[in-house]
Amino acid sequence: LTFLLYFLFIYFFLSNQSNANQNILISQISNYFFKINNFTSKFIQSDSDGIQEGNIYLSNKVKRIKIHYNEPSNIVFILKNNKAMYFNVDLEEVEYFNTKNSIADIFFNVFYEEEFFNNATIVEKKNTIEIEKTIITNEEEKEILIFFEKNPLIIKQIKIKENEGYRVMTFINPNFNISFKKNFFSIANPLLN
Repeated sequence: LTFLLYFLFIYFFLSNQSNANQNILISQISNYFFKINNFTSKFIQSDSDGIQEGNIYLSNKVKRIKIHYNEPSNIVFILKNNKAMYFNVDLEEVEYFNTKNSIADIFFNVFYEEEFFNNATIVEKKNTIEIEKTIITNEEEKEILIFFEKNPLIIKQIKIKENEGYRVMTFINPNFNISFKKNFFSIANPLLN
């Protein structure tokens, strides 16, 4: 009986300590995104269609994300809360779309939704923190994996499970000391300027 009580005490103690540690990590990660004023990074994205390269830009001031693919095609996406602009520079083609339940919506929520990391599974390793979260979009489950370098805390990769594998965006050389021109995140039709 003493052994059983001891075992139960250890189990509950470790369980509560683990939950407390998870809550601390969630808080640190949420604060990481909340404290970003401006951010830019080169990226490499791979998915079932191949490999693309480009730059991603974020601004907490205007709550927008700009993704500029420069390889293999010159394409720009500008995302805001519920609307996005697609601009194929080479074809001079502009389209607008609703971001709800799209990959764009997932990216926007990772960077700007304060509650996004609640109910996520966090695995802390020696040099990294890995977050796993499952969400439902269009009645389809999507698994999201986000990887951070631990010291200092820096986002390194986002993986989204899709039907045919993963869409993976790996961030290279993130820069937090950048300023943007006034209309850098504008979703006005660039062909009308």
